[in-house]
This record gives sequence, structure tokens and C-alpha cells, in this order.
Amino acid sequence: MKNAMDIQKRNLLHLFGLIRQNPDLPIVPMVNYEVVADDCALYWMAGWGDARIDSYILRDDRIWYLSDGKEEIFENLFELPIDIPKEQEEKFMEDAVDSLPWIKAIIVKIELPN
Repeated sequence: MKNAMDIQKRNLLHLFGLIRQNPDLPIVPMVNYEVVADDCALYWMAGWGDARIDSYILRDDRIWYLSDGKEEIFENLFELPIDIPKEQEEKFMEDAVDSLPWIKAIIVKIELPN
């Protein structure tokens, strides 16, 4: 079983590699809800989780990732016109999702400390 330092080292080396390969992308930390259990302190300790390159958008009080899948995103943010031919539905869905102002970034998960 890997100890906490091995996991942290692996996650940070992966993050640093992504930063080196993509120096112009913003780095977006995504904090797990369990890290901030209440509001009685000014700071909370957390651990480094996985990092990846993805595109995101903020819509309807939620963060959507392009990796969530275009079909799921479309179903939650758009409606399919009733008069669209069946053979055009997939292209319509892809075009709608692709038209959103996606932001490409390095997404870093901030997890509970080990």
C-alpha cells in the first residue's frame, strides 16, 4: 500500500508535467466538498489529488466538464427541437455543446488530506 507521501509525490509530479507541457493554460483547483466541512476556521488542510487537462464551463450554478460527455451536457443545458430529423440530432447536439464558451485548463483535484 502506498503511503501518503508517495501518493502526493505522484500527483504533484503529474501536475508539474502538465504545467510544463501546457504553460499557457490556467490552473483550476477543484476542492472536494469534504475538505471544507464547516465555516469555523479560516484555513483548511487538504491533499493533492489527480490533475488533468479538460475544458470547463459554468452554467446553471454548476461546473460542467467537456469530459462529462456531450450528450449529458446537452440533455441538461439544451432542448432538442421537436421538428429536427432523427439523422440530424447528433450533429445538432454536438454543435450546440461545441458552441459554448469552453475554457481549457489544468484541473487539479483538492482532496481530503491523507
